[in-house]
Amino acid sequence: MISAQSQSALPRYSLDRLTPIEPGLVILAFLSVSEAETVNRHEVGQALEPLFPDLLIFDETLAGLVAEKQATVAKNGRCRITPAGIARVEDEIGAPSTRATWSDVVTRGLAPLALGLDPRDPPTRRYLARKENVDCAALACLYGLRTSSRIPPRAEVRFLFLRALLSARIPECEPAFTEMTMQNTLRDPVSRALMLGAAGLQRGTLRDAEGALLHKALNVRGEAPGGIAEALVRNAVGKTSIRPQARVQLPPLTLAQPKERGETAKSAELADFAATVRDLAKTLKTPFAGRVAIAQVYDAGVQRGLDFGTLDSFKQRIAESCRAGLLDLERYDIAGPMDAALRERSRTPFGRDVRHFIVNEWI
Repeated sequence: MISAQSQSALPRYSLDRLTPIEPGLVILAFLSVSEAETVNRHEVGQALEPLFPDLLIFDETLAGLVAEKQATVAKNGRCRITPAGIARVEDEIGAPSTRATWSDVVTRGLAPLALGLDPRDPPTRRYLARKENVDCAALACLYGLRTSSRIPPRAEVRFLFLRALLSARIPECEPAFTEMTMQNTLRDPVSRALMLGAAGLQRGTLRDAEGALLHKALNVRGEAPGGIAEALVRNAVGKTSIRPQARVQLPPLTLAQPKERGETAKSAELADFAATVRDLAKTLKTPFAGRVAIAQVYDAGVQRGLDFGTLDSFKQRIAESCRAGLLDLERYDIAGPMDAALRERSRTPFGRDVRHFIVNEWI
């Protein structure tokens, strides 16, 4: 029997592969297709809430657009895009048609940016006119598949994903698989079974499997309308957004305590970080009772737009929080269902030892 730890890692999605989108562009794009010449600020915030990881980011971004004269906000709270703002939208995603809805702009204008595509390019616009092609390009991007084109055909994406699955689980079969024709993938029960298994489904079609893989990668409910495009934009916006930090009330500073002031601020920041990690760990499901893999918490935080930095810096802060008594960590030293890649990514140096889990049974 081949153990899980002796096998290559399965294809893994990563939100780090998305291209950042400036949040100001999202606001301007919404104003550019608004039916009314001016829109109430509260209404703009409500409409864009699914695309912003934090509404404080929306407030700060709108203020920046006003300062840059790309938008105006009247005293009564009505927002208007300026000619400079319109020019920016046209320069980055192209001029929306007169019939374009906000959903069209998200799917064909902003989501392509998140995938590293140019929405102004005519072939790209034709490609993205079909929803299944948006899903196809997203699958290739999130799973890091090396396609022959930035707008790949669905058959090629399926082939590359299936080949990666075989390479990870049945490497001796990969040479034979690469010689197989992929023209009849829809009728191939083996390909369908492999894709469904990777997606965690027992039955369904290849499209069902692809949809499940995307919804898992983006943490989107299957029934959410426009969920894939919105999630792509939200996560791309989160890559450029700075998580608002709670303000720390510091004691009055005297000339004799500059070092103490710095230590107080650092301690408060670390406590805020540990509290965020604890709250996040509570929401995650894991086969390990009372424990969550460190990399699992990191991935979930990045997916939700939290500013965790790189994985290495995150693990350093995790170890620092444990030494400060703010988190409890545990080593993975038993045989179990932990994926080898997840175990390696969670491996956190701790003195002369290592830790893999955040213990949350008593958090």
